[in-house]
Amino acid sequence: MSLQKFPVKKTTLFELPVINVNSERFKFSDNEKMLDNMFVTGIIIGSAAIGTTPEGKTIVPDAIQKKAFLTLVNKKTGQEEIKKLPLETLINSQTWVMELDAFPIDVSKSYITLYDRTGLLTTHAFLITFLYQDQPNK
Repeated sequence: MSLQKFPVKKTTLFELPVINVNSERFKFSDNEKMLDNMFVTGIIIGSAAIGTTPEGKTIVPDAIQKKAFLTLVNKKTGQEEIKKLPLETLINSQTWVMELDAFPIDVSKSYITLYDRTGLLTTHAFLITFLYQDQPNK
């Protein structure tokens, strides 16, 4: 695993539980008020090697996560800045981390999409860490 070359200012962890295995879209939790001024600088995908989430759910197996896509919405513009980014991109990089140009994220409108849900269980959850800062890059 290679080390990232960008500074980590702050982090926050999100668990996206699988409530319905027939759903294609998995939304982030209700922390959006806490993160109103969050400028995302990177994302980390929690691998199955972690085992369980802080809430006790089993992390979605890596083979299933490779089939998922991340969409992040810009809070100021309402546009999908990151649209259907394959999680496989982060998994195959062997770092599970991706640096982003700081932008304000609307967590309430951002989500993970999974079309092939074979093997997905309601005991699973995605684990995403956002690296962020309170102000945009200057």
